[in-house]
Amino acid sequence: MKHPNRIQSVVLLDEPFDGLDDIARNFARVIEMKTGAAFVVPDHRPGMFSRLFGGGQADGSGELMLTFEYLNGPGALDVYEGALGSAITGILCPTMRQRVARAHSRILLEVSPGVLGTLAEDPKFTATLSDQGVD
Repeated sequence: MKHPNRIQSVVLLDEPFDGLDDIARNFARVIEMKTGAAFVVPDHRPGMFSRLFGGGQADGSGELMLTFEYLNGPGALDVYEGALGSAITGILCPTMRQRVARAHSRILLEVSPGVLGTLAEDPKFTATLSDQGVD
């Protein structure tokens, strides 16, 4: 793979949060005002999950899938080991391990290309598409 085809991020929160719907809606609104790129919401569970799709050009290129997911309660520390083991994380925020451990809830954000999102990484899925004549 030449470049990663998805970006994942997490926002750690010290207390419960009920503004996920506002975050997703405001993100889509700001992007549309600034660039003219519009997003639709094909999947939404109020307060818990929003999937936005769009933002592409008229020819369908540049389309993105964004997911916003709210998880209440502390997360498993081992999920963050990759990021916590980074020398950069240690230098920029030496207390990151403690911050992750005390987080009460979190918002997960994933950005991936196109309508298939991260399915394009699955060899079984791409083999099935190839069998059907789809490149």
